[in-house]
Amino acid sequence: MLCFVKFLSLFLVVQTRWPSISAFDDSRTLFAALNSMIDTVHHENRLLKQVENYAARRTAKLKLIRSLHEKWEKFHRQDKDRLKLNKSDHKAKLKLIQRATRHWPKLKNDFLRKSQEHIDLDLVYKHTLRPDIKDLRGFARLLLVNAQIYNKTFEEILSVRSPFVTIDEFLELGLRIKQHLLGENPMDTLLKSSQVVLYGLNQYETSSKGLRLSTTRWDFLSSVTDELYDEGYWNIGYTICNAILKLFPEDDEFLFKVEIFRDRLTASKLKDRMDVRPRTNKSEVDLDEEEYARLCRRRELILSPSSNLKCYYAHKNRHLRHIAGYKVEEVSRSPMIRIYHDVLHDGEIELIKLFAFPLLTAAKVYDPNNEDSDISDSRISNNAWLLSPDDPNRVGQSEHQANLYRKLNQRMEDCTGLSKSGTEGLQVNNYGIGGHYLWHYDALYYNAHYDYYVNDRIATWMFYLNDVIEGGNTVFPRLNISVPPEKGAAVFWYNLLSTGENDHRTMHGGCPILQGTKWVTNMWISEFQQTFVKPCLPDRASTQQDSSLLRAWE
Repeated sequence: MLCFVKFLSLFLVVQTRWPSISAFDDSRTLFAALNSMIDTVHHENRLLKQVENYAARRTAKLKLIRSLHEKWEKFHRQDKDRLKLNKSDHKAKLKLIQRATRHWPKLKNDFLRKSQEHIDLDLVYKHTLRPDIKDLRGFARLLLVNAQIYNKTFEEILSVRSPFVTIDEFLELGLRIKQHLLGENPMDTLLKSSQVVLYGLNQYETSSKGLRLSTTRWDFLSSVTDELYDEGYWNIGYTICNAILKLFPEDDEFLFKVEIFRDRLTASKLKDRMDVRPRTNKSEVDLDEEEYARLCRRRELILSPSSNLKCYYAHKNRHLRHIAGYKVEEVSRSPMIRIYHDVLHDGEIELIKLFAFPLLTAAKVYDPNNEDSDISDSRISNNAWLLSPDDPNRVGQSEHQANLYRKLNQRMEDCTGLSKSGTEGLQVNNYGIGGHYLWHYDALYYNAHYDYYVNDRIATWMFYLNDVIEGGNTVFPRLNISVPPEKGAAVFWYNLLSTGENDHRTMHGGCPILQGTKWVTNMWISEFQQTFVKPCLPDRASTQQDSSLLRAWE
């Protein structure tokens, strides 16, 4: 997709052209969200303008220096000749002393020291949001995730020949993938790196006299093809060698290698092994991963005709909603999952983004065992918290933001019947190209061991703030459910069984973004505040839950 090529170009150009200082805001993961990339473009624009200003001022100064040089060189020759003829020529001595004591120091101070334009450029650079090596690695990883989840080759994902990304930069990306072991295992990493290399080489169809590769790049190509030969991936090794020879037809090393790859293929009559993997007994985690990937590839919500699920209008005894009820679509009854359509209008969506945008930082994953959160490859996005007006940690919240929070909180209560007093706040998430949240539970304490009962997240309410061009589904691998993002809609489900234990069927994930961007707002509802709304019932298995009980709890 063109977006991938543009982002790759931006990462490689900015990271290699401005490499010495990392981005000033380490809390942001630039590759993870479109908003950060837009910021990076704006910051790069500032740099370009400053460079243009720097060049203009330096050009003017150089012109003046050349003029002074010509003038002083003329004086120098005159004084030199005069002093040779007449060592007591006081006028020549005076002019020489003046140049040595006044003009040369002035030239040094005004022009040869660190100039103001250099200081200005340095200042802008230090305060510019720029991708660093961490972002380049992250982008490469997202490229792999998208290739694996959506079962696409790099040629399908990067489906545009782009003048912005050079062969050298594709080789750089391939090198990063290989260096940092960004595949599922070493062999997968080698193959993914090789795919990027091959794609980069194929950007050029014939040899070009102007095409040059550094020694580092040649060493990388040599090592990749050597490893492909040693590991038995002769088909792709042969293809890469041929691609290299199209660009550099007289290279002795690859003329030799293409022959030995051809001999191996002829002798063994083996086909391409790129997709061949040994069969093993699959674990539950493997099955979850397969289901997650399969559901991510769905483009629409698919429900069984025999499920007897319904769509209807709900009003929850709100008098105005008797006239215009909420549009409810049942997705599952056990566990209960519902979609509420058109519950958020455009003005509210823009306000949420407006309040969240300056607060966005790299999303973290909570670990209940050490009661801490950290950045993880399983969750690639930027997020921000819009806290409740009653939260003591709330700082600098405007009245408009407080009113918006109260309105959305009330809407959740009107739709679900759960108490609005039990919400954690609004967590706004922005996912860019490749951004995702792998399968997980929203219940926080499902693996933790406590001697007391913990107030957990009984339910999840999630607003979709935009439509996504491709990707970004919310999937439930153990329920065979995939919900595509729909602007203005909200999806709701219970995370806990009636006993207060985690309902493992509600494991879910946010699929990688293949095209576009994704904005969602999560609202988690705590259990203790729902005691009289959805009481904890006596112990019963989740299979005994039925729709009548679910409706009674509401």
